[in-house]
Amino acid sequence: HIMAQILSDVVPDSGGLTCCDVLRAVPFVWSLLGKQSSLCLRSVSKETRSLHDAACLSLHVHLCRAMSFQKAQLVGRSAILDALVGIRRRGCQPIKVTINADCEATLCAVLQEVAYNATRVAIYGSARLSDLLGATLDSFVPQLQHLVLELSEASAAKGADQVLAAIGNRLRVLELRIGLHGSLPACSLEDCTALEELRLALEMHALAPLGPLRMRGDNAPPAVDAIASLGTHLRSLELVGSSLPRLLDPPHRLAGLSELTALTRLRVDMPPGFLAPQPAEVEAAAVDGFTPDASSSPMAATGAQHAAELRWRAVPLAASLNSLVEVHLGRSYELTVYDMRVLARALQLTVLACRNIVLPPTPAHDGGSDVFGDPGPVQTPLPPPPVVPFPPQLRELQVRCFLRLRRSPSSSFLTIGTRSR
Repeated sequence: HIMAQILSDVVPDSGGLTCCDVLRAVPFVWSLLGKQSSLCLRSVSKETRSLHDAACLSLHVHLCRAMSFQKAQLVGRSAILDALVGIRRRGCQPIKVTINADCEATLCAVLQEVAYNATRVAIYGSARLSDLLGATLDSFVPQLQHLVLELSEASAAKGADQVLAAIGNRLRVLELRIGLHGSLPACSLEDCTALEELRLALEMHALAPLGPLRMRGDNAPPAVDAIASLGTHLRSLELVGSSLPRLLDPPHRLAGLSELTALTRLRVDMPPGFLAPQPAEVEAAAVDGFTPDASSSPMAATGAQHAAELRWRAVPLAASLNSLVEVHLGRSYELTVYDMRVLARALQLTVLACRNIVLPPTPAHDGGSDVFGDPGPVQTPLPPPPVVPFPPQLRELQVRCFLRLRRSPSSSFLTIGTRSR
């Protein structure tokens, strides 16, 4: 009924409407179709092909080494470039362009044909980049604001520096995906003076050199200094990937990011037990074979709280407590009550994601009689569980859910929902 109403408004004379009439009058119909359905409908006729291409807002071009002979590769790439010329002539003006190509000259040719109106460009598969790509993006993609670069080889970092030097001041969003043997471009990040969002996906090999992320004595790594130079312009920072635990050893490697004081969104894949207090820090005298934990010893609690304070200074969280709205800590990190005391100071925080929130264990007190039937010691009441402080504006808490089958008829549940004021 809704579609009929739309058609009656757009095309008053609805008698004898064809499929092409509908697609021409209501172009958003393409967005309601799946990828396969859209491609099938595109192949019906020349008219549906033209309508599809004119309505296309996202374009994916895949050019890789699928053929054995160089001549065959050149023929195939030439055919694809000819096809892109036809797509452009049929009115295709995508705002998102994704290119997977192993040759910089080829991907530059693709950008020249179809990326004039693109605001987001993602480039994968090219091991070598140079100032040629930077010049192409500068001249043929004037609307570019969001750039994604895959850097799988160490040589690609130098080319990425040249690209960012050419267009960095235009970018609002930058995603760098560092592969097994890749390296992070450092100095060029300082050229991204208008950058608001930075995402680093770090998937480097365990033995690969850290490059500009390597510590030099007590000084911050060059890459950390470059990111910190973005200052209050940067509003969103993501540090994800399997290499993050390596970067957090030593823990103060990223401490220089405390210069980022205006973050509203932070995502860090925190490793389990990061900067947990050592046993010596929470050591207390044992009583009746029980070693007090942070819930029963003031000394231990002080050590655990101090460790939590240090933990959030080692990543760029404590410096942005006054502005953070979203915090995502990955799928492995468990927050403690001491972490929550730090996060409770984030007065603007509305979304918090982690593996779980755990409470310190409480000692078990056995009352009743001993094995000879004599009355046991007088049972002392258990202390109440610690109160977990939450940020005052928190609306959404994301934790991993674990289901267990219990034989006991009694069980407890935690319901997490929205809270209205």
